[in-house]
Amino acid sequence: MIDLIEWLEPKARIAIIAFHSLDPDGFVLAPLPNLLYQRDTSCWIYGGVSINAMRKQARIRESVTGEAIYRWHPMFAGAGFEVWYHGADAAPATIEGGDVLVLGNGAVLVGMSERTTPQAVEVLAHRLFAAGAARCLVAIDMPKTRAFMHLDTLLTMADHGVFTKYAGMGMLPSYTVEPGASAHELKVTDHPPQDMHSAIAAALDLPAITVLTAVQDVRSAQREQWDDGCNVLAIEPGVVIAYERNVTTNAYLRDNGIEVITVPGGELGRGRGGPRCMSCPIERDA
Repeated sequence: MIDLIEWLEPKARIAIIAFHSLDPDGFVLAPLPNLLYQRDTSCWIYGGVSINAMRKQARIRESVTGEAIYRWHPMFAGAGFEVWYHGADAAPATIEGGDVLVLGNGAVLVGMSERTTPQAVEVLAHRLFAAGAARCLVAIDMPKTRAFMHLDTLLTMADHGVFTKYAGMGMLPSYTVEPGASAHELKVTDHPPQDMHSAIAAALDLPAITVLTAVQDVRSAQREQWDDGCNVLAIEPGVVIAYERNVTTNAYLRDNGIEVITVPGGELGRGRGGPRCMSCPIERDA
């Protein structure tokens, strides 16, 4: 800290009150926050990125850091990609990437959870439709509890039209959102809980989807869900990465034709993040 102050020009030091008031052990800038679960703070949707507005105060700075990188780092500045959502300007209309699943075929699936608001989903839909990046969005109205934190802790895609789903999720109300008659309008179609799966299938132009839910007792199902048993990362159609500790779910997926590559979870699952949550780094190998 002293070296940094000595490095500054004397006139600059005089002009900056913060340096005058800084104690010997003080930080010029606060330490950077944890960026382990990067998909939550920014997620790519077709040709652009959503820089998300986080619900919890402790995670807001993660989005601020991400937005600074996307806006000014030479890798991204002037790169010409779309930004669907600017988290720094969006709160209290919060949205987190764990609630956003890109289905393909121009469709997006979003969970309205304790972290993602309907208002944020509406803003996202408007921007995707205005750019022609998506043709429909299906929103699922989830319970607003920590156990149902994000959609991808309950439901993820394992293959074309194939999903793994937590037994305790059940069937929930859903809404198909499409472009409206004008640029300022959205067409919203309500679906009762029993039609949730068919609404997702329609978004994919499929007659039906396959939903894989391992058969197990209630306590075992809750334990595996808490350890992100349904939070699998599809690395190609029919091939997923999952935590090895979720033995029953993994065996059930294999029995139904899904190749499961297991990785040690350690204590990561206790932090409420699965393989999918850690799969959206800002820089990745080709």
